[in-house]
Amino acid sequence: MRNDRTNARRRIRRHGSLVLVLLVILGVPAAAAAEVADTETKSDEPGADGYPRTIHKIWYRTGKQRGFTGPKHSGDLMITRDSLEFLSKKADITIPFESVGMISFGKMRGDVNTDWVVLTVRDGTTQELIGFRDGRKAGYGGRTPEIYETVLDIAEELGWAQFTAPEKLEPYTELDHLFAVAVPQGWSSYHHEMVSTDGTVYWGTVIFTPEPMTSDSSEDHLGGTERELALEAIQRGETTAWIVRRVESRGGMSCEGFTEKALKTLGKWIAQDPFLGVPFEAPESPAFEPSIVGDCRGVRMSLSADGSTKSVPVLELRAVSQGNATLIIGLRTTVDDHESDLELFEAAVPTVKIAITH
Repeated sequence: MRNDRTNARRRIRRHGSLVLVLLVILGVPAAAAAEVADTETKSDEPGADGYPRTIHKIWYRTGKQRGFTGPKHSGDLMITRDSLEFLSKKADITIPFESVGMISFGKMRGDVNTDWVVLTVRDGTTQELIGFRDGRKAGYGGRTPEIYETVLDIAEELGWAQFTAPEKLEPYTELDHLFAVAVPQGWSSYHHEMVSTDGTVYWGTVIFTPEPMTSDSSEDHLGGTERELALEAIQRGETTAWIVRRVESRGGMSCEGFTEKALKTLGKWIAQDPFLGVPFEAPESPAFEPSIVGDCRGVRMSLSADGSTKSVPVLELRAVSQGNATLIIGLRTTVDDHESDLELFEAAVPTVKIAITH
């Protein structure tokens, strides 16, 4: 099960009946107490299958790639088994789960005064946004982290947003408040030199391997740790691995693609990366090809080391940005295993998603 994505803002489970009893004991009139209790109720009585579920009294607004643009609406969020329905007197919006890319939590351009739950939504070839938060107290109620966790739990249960995974793959959920990708079933992850700026936002590399990395305290006969030897084997191309590097975006990097200047910066990052640039001697201005990665316009590139044997290392690389963050995803394999490894890697590319919030 996932960890609480809001970190210090821990999950709060509220129960309407308990609120009602406490308010009556404190002398609040029953009618007023019932009204307050109703605002705390997260969902109506669901059907036999647990749906629909309704989250009452939210604010929501729409937006484009660069931030919120639409007006705020007050209403309810009803979640069925196949869609999200935002209900208000002025504008109802229905979003099929299959259209939802990433569920993010945080601040957005256009309204940075408080946190939002933000969905990226595919609309043909463009990416739209819809954000929602606790609508109590003029939109500044304290339930927004709880609403985020509730929607994530439902998404995980029903397998949509960052919890989608093709056959033979499974969603990587440990950092799914930052990015999402489906990886081969049973593989292990290792955070290599991950740096946190505030306890929740991490920059660095996650390495996925068929076998788990061993403890740093485990010494081997060569004098280094087993983990260090495993990392060196990945660098030499002796071990199949997926590399996901999350970096802070620079100018010209967005879901709409990379500018020429941005591609040069991307090339330098790859050339200097110990797992993506070695032993390929990647050029600082490589010939990237356009490629759809997840729901955004990204780039792709293939590199191979010098040599003619089947054990020659091969790198398949994809890169994509969401404006605030950029992901570089690499498959490290060999000529001998390239075809079978690439099939799984290509199946995972559509599952790549990046949180759009700050």
